[in-house]
Amino acid sequence: TNISDLDDLSDRELITYFEEVRVDETLFVYGNPADISANDDEANYLTSPIRGLLAVLMVICGMAATLYYMQDEESGTFARVKQRRKGIAALGCVLTAIVNVSVVVLLSLCLSRLAGNIFKEIFSMLLYAFCCASFCLCLRQIFASIRSYAAIIPLLTVVLIGVCPIFFEFRGMSELQMIFPPTYYVKAVYDGSYLIYMIGY
Repeated sequence: TNISDLDDLSDRELITYFEEVRVDETLFVYGNPADISANDDEANYLTSPIRGLLAVLMVICGMAATLYYMQDEESGTFARVKQRRKGIAALGCVLTAIVNVSVVVLLSLCLSRLAGNIFKEIFSMLLYAFCCASFCLCLRQIFASIRSYAAIIPLLTVVLIGVCPIFFEFRGMSELQMIFPPTYYVKAVYDGSYLIYMIGY
């Protein structure tokens, strides 16, 4: 109808030409992300948004736990802890919250059939928990007051979602991505070298 060059052809001729052209490829392919191998690039695009968003959620929980620690420290809860051991106390408080959340995240990945090798998942989750705790405690050194630390959480959440390879992989921002822990966790599932980077982190 829209192509005037075909006006001279009859319906029978159009049907003949139409039937001669065979397209073997299917227009849509249906599949389950769990059926795709972890090394497949397609698996990266299908599973990283959920995994990445859960990783960001763990960082948010770590920052909230750090806020609670800062409140407890101000109220004198850790007054009897020696100064040189307060770092260990802070790490313990933040890790406790993050490990609890990490169990739920790991169960979520397993129930949604997005988890790979369970031993690798547990190991990378354990490393990631330490990365989150370290990141949150480093932020505490920069934003020393409860008010400033609380104010940075929403902004930092947006930055984590935008910069880390959750929805998109930005090639020119790899150095900036390496500052934030979710980058290591998302990439560690597909590249084992990031497990070593997490230990260094």
